[in-house]
Amino acid sequence: MIGGDPTHLDDLARQLRALGAEVAQAAERIATGEGVAWASTAAESFRDRLRSHGRWVLSCRDEVLDAAAAFAALADALRQRQAAIAAAEHAVLGLLAHARDTIESLVGVSHEELSEADRHRLATAHEVVDRVGRPPLRGSPEWLDVAASVHVRGHHG
Repeated sequence: MIGGDPTHLDDLARQLRALGAEVAQAAERIATGEGVAWASTAAESFRDRLRSHGRWVLSCRDEVLDAAAAFAALADALRQRQAAIAAAEHAVLGLLAHARDTIESLVGVSHEELSEADRHRLATAHEVVDRVGRPPLRGSPEWLDVAASVHVRGHHG
């Protein structure tokens, strides 16, 4: 598979969202001055600083959630790319099998005995086999280029 496993990226995104929720709770505790029971001008000044620190911690939560969203988007993009590669691979292998079947079905028939349609089918089959050459490894992004080279619809990189 190209780029690894998107479910791993989903797991990272989920962990970061959970961390974001924990950070938000911590920001709330900090901002409310939880545990500061004394009352005075100094206490009020201290609570103001705590609220300021709470806002800063909350901004950290936003960055963690942004990172989670980026991992989730990357996982989705990776899934789409892998699906495009798999579809191109499947289409090319089907086209290649059909080309080979065509060639095999016309083996032993002299060129003069072939109809114009059969000559065209045979030439097209040979062209497909030549363009594909040695097929890429399973799941390789090279399948997209191979699909484009044999003009498989919907697979142009």
